[in-house]
Amino acid sequence: MPTKKNPVPSITEKTAPPMARFFKVDPGKGHKRDLAPPEEASHYHIISRTYNDANLFTDEDKDAFHALIRQLSRFLGVEPLTSTILDNRFEILLRIPPRAKFCKKFEGSKGEENLIAHLHHLYSDAYREKLIRDIKDHRTAGLEENEAEIQKLLNSYRKRFCNLTPFVQEVKNRYSRWHNKKNNRRGTLWAERFESTLLETPKAIRDTAIQIELAAITEGLASHPKDYPWCGYAQALGGSKRARRGLCRITGHPIDNWKIKGTQKNTGATAYRKLIESAL
Repeated sequence: MPTKKNPVPSITEKTAPPMARFFKVDPGKGHKRDLAPPEEASHYHIISRTYNDANLFTDEDKDAFHALIRQLSRFLGVEPLTSTILDNRFEILLRIPPRAKFCKKFEGSKGEENLIAHLHHLYSDAYREKLIRDIKDHRTAGLEENEAEIQKLLNSYRKRFCNLTPFVQEVKNRYSRWHNKKNNRRGTLWAERFESTLLETPKAIRDTAIQIELAAITEGLASHPKDYPWCGYAQALGGSKRARRGLCRITGHPIDNWKIKGTQKNTGATAYRKLIESAL
């Protein structure tokens, strides 16, 4: 009889709890690079290619990749304004909000409770329940150094928020594991470290956004961005509120100003369409 294959889990399957207790794990290891200015939003153009520019992304893979981006952006507090998934690479225009504002809800008397509740975006119920138990047991011992270890562990989650490198690393690592399991393959999926360019002016942000939207045309995958389902413009036209908010930010419109009932004047939709048409 043929061997029964293990089903491939969803790409957004949440992280299970570790076998060991949390305080046997060194929370000091992690992401040290923080490129986002602490008091203002920043914008980056991110590009990462497959190894040897191999065409590894199928339509199913592109759908899965977008789902993963949505999940991780919610957890890490970053905002992809637009993106495209091509056969051999992905490109994202990423807005990183001020970390202090995002993390305010994780401070004060309710901060720890809110932080653990927020983990549900990426971690399973079993993971969070184990974390709560281990923190409670660690506090019960009453040792001063135990409280310092608890705060160090909680800070290991906080420092990943509104941070460029953890976002891209999580996207690439989680996608690689899913892709390799799905295709029963081993080895590296990505080429060298991802490219990131800081965009410092509204014009640079707009120009980069249109470059991303037109990438599928350049690669011969579509004749117009509206016809390529894995770019931000097509998703906005398809009704995605998240995509529409992102494109409104790019054009400088209020995020709820994609369309105004009864008129097409001075809307995010009209402004973005004009940007694309002027580049075609």
